[in-house]
Parts: sequence; C-alpha cells; structure tokens
Amino acid sequence: ADIVRKAHKYAAAGLERYWIIDPQGPVVIVYGLHQGVYVETARHLPGTEARLDVGPAEITIDPAELLI
Repeated sequence: ADIVRKAHKYAAAGLERYWIIDPQGPVVIVYGLHQGVYVETARHLPGTEARLDVGPAEITIDPAELLI
C-alpha cells in the first residue's frame, strides 16, 4: 500500500516520526523511527489531543474535529 511505500522512503530519509490521520476513525496514529523501522508510539482517539512539536510551533489535533 501507499502507506508502506512512504514509510520506507521516510525511514531512508531519517524522518524521526510521522503521523497517519484516518478521518474514518477518526484517529491519529503516530509512528516513531526505532532502529530503522517505524513503530506505533501513540494512537489518539476522538476527545484526546495529539500534539506535535515542530520547532518553535506546536500543532494540536483532536481527531473528533476531523469530522467538522
């Protein structure tokens, strides 16, 4: 699947983490790079906040808001 191909490319580039946002859940799944392989590090369901620190800024997403 496209998700698998992209994960391999991201890992080869050294991207430390990536998110998959599934609006059908809705759910936000966070993957972190560990020894060259991505593993799920967090799963955020509606009513919870997923936070991503992007240097001087922070992004916060509640999966429930994906339905709006």
